[in-house]
Amino acid sequence: MNNYPKPVTKETHKKIMNYFDNSLYKIKIKDGKNGIGFFCYIKPQNKIIAALVTNYQIIDEKFYSNNNMIKVLLKEKLIPIEFGNIYYINKDLNISIIEIKENKLINILDIDDNIYKKNSEKYLSKDSIYIIHYNNDTCVSYGIINNLNNNELFISCIINSDSNCYPIFNLSTNKLFWYIPKKSNHHYKGIYFKYLIDKLGFIYNKNYLINEISILVNVTKNDIGKKIYFLDNEYIENDLPNSSHNNLIELNELNTEIYINKKKENYKKYFITNNDGIYNINIKFNINLTDCSYMFAG
Repeated sequence: MNNYPKPVTKETHKKIMNYFDNSLYKIKIKDGKNGIGFFCYIKPQNKIIAALVTNYQIIDEKFYSNNNMIKVLLKEKLIPIEFGNIYYINKDLNISIIEIKENKLINILDIDDNIYKKNSEKYLSKDSIYIIHYNNDTCVSYGIINNLNNNELFISCIINSDSNCYPIFNLSTNKLFWYIPKKSNHHYKGIYFKYLIDKLGFIYNKNYLINEISILVNVTKNDIGKKIYFLDNEYIENDLPNSSHNNLIELNELNTEIYINKKKENYKKYFITNNDGIYNINIKFNINLTDCSYMFAG
């Protein structure tokens, strides 16, 4: 019976019903276009971000470059959703994935953690799936995976929708793992989210990972037990430390991560140690800095 979807439990049915009201959103954008999209958490480079997934026709490169937000319809109200800095836009795949700043009013879906495992696509053949889609009303369609070809899959199901933005859920986990951009002959062809996230990771590398500084600090025996400033170490004449260390006001525990010898520490501009030696410090910034005055003074 591998050619038919698995039975749906009562608990799974409850989750699916919840997705009816909290998965697909109508998107309103400035030039009069309307579309469908959904929100999900993804992990490019092991960093969890919230993202909008929609069609290329709704958000293309030009729209993303000229706008910093979209509006989604929620209970007859338009809710603004701000864009972040990470994106992946592909006309051929008819998909746009845009990092967003989280909004508590919208539901953000979880992606199945199994997709991050090595060669995970090999274990998906004949898996049962379901798809939330929208035409005049929200619907659910059940189906199975027929065939896998590299990063594409072919599924058997019936979808009655004018939209090309369909999230596909694993019936066993109730989590997202595929995306359907188009129909191919008598089957729907989907793109594996792992492939899309890998592509998003490339954009992440190009735009974000430059916001990281690695430094080495040589701690002598005279420094033991003292505050050793690796940021904002302002000095006055005669090399006597006399600073309030009130520069770099943009930085705080919400946007800056500190790692000392690969161990994450609470955000501070200094550290105290009982041992001398070389300390490897990594500073990761989740913002674009506008003022670096006194960053490494002294």
